[in-house]
Amino acid sequence: MFHNNDLISQWKRTNRGFQDKAAAVGSGVVILAALLVPLCFNPWGYSAFELPKVLLLRIIAALALTAILSIYPDWLTGIGQRLKRNPWLGPLLAYSSALFLATLLSPNRFLSFWGLYERQQGLLTQLTYVVIFLAAVVTQQGIAGQRR
Repeated sequence: MFHNNDLISQWKRTNRGFQDKAAAVGSGVVILAALLVPLCFNPWGYSAFELPKVLLLRIIAALALTAILSIYPDWLTGIGQRLKRNPWLGPLLAYSSALFLATLLSPNRFLSFWGLYERQQGLLTQLTYVVIFLAAVVTQQGIAGQRR
């Protein structure tokens, strides 16, 4: 009879190739964001630069978050230990908390969440930047850990 820890360890052993592929996808998503987002624009739209870039960045962030959660399905369980080991997670968590607090205390929460139509720089876009940065940190740590 298997215990829960036995199933998890067996899953980790059998899905190591999947995790390597997901790490490669996460790394590719970060590179894709760096290369494609500056080139994305719509010359016929009202907001020629901001809206297409924000939309593409949100899609890339969703892919990156999916890759992170597929690489490390139990990533949130040991968050205290990860905060000690990774110097980037503490400031990132503080920044995200400040963004949430600013949105909650804003006189116009809708505007604070979505941002102005012309710029789209609300909470959702700011958290997109956080996810892209987190994907870069996590995939680079995974690559560095595989080299050791």
